[in-house]
Amino acid sequence: NRLDPIRLAYAALPALRDAVGETAVLAVWGERGATVIALEESARAVTLNVRVGSVLPIAASAIGRVFAAYLPESAWMRVAAAERGKAGATN
Repeated sequence: NRLDPIRLAYAALPALRDAVGETAVLAVWGERGATVIALEESARAVTLNVRVGSVLPIAASAIGRVFAAYLPESAWMRVAAAERGKAGATN
């Protein structure tokens, strides 16, 4: 009960950003998919379309693909189907 992985990840995010020299993003799996809960921007000028609270697409984002690779299919298929439905509705 003493280990809080989210708190540990928040604390590690600046060091990760500094180690790789890139913007670091922390996301968790929520009801609507991969949800950004923190980010540490790099010193380089980079345009971001991601903000805290953003829900990232499963197939079209690296974070979404990581969740799809490691979560059971039953956990992400409903979200993927909803994404496909939205894409079909806009075409």
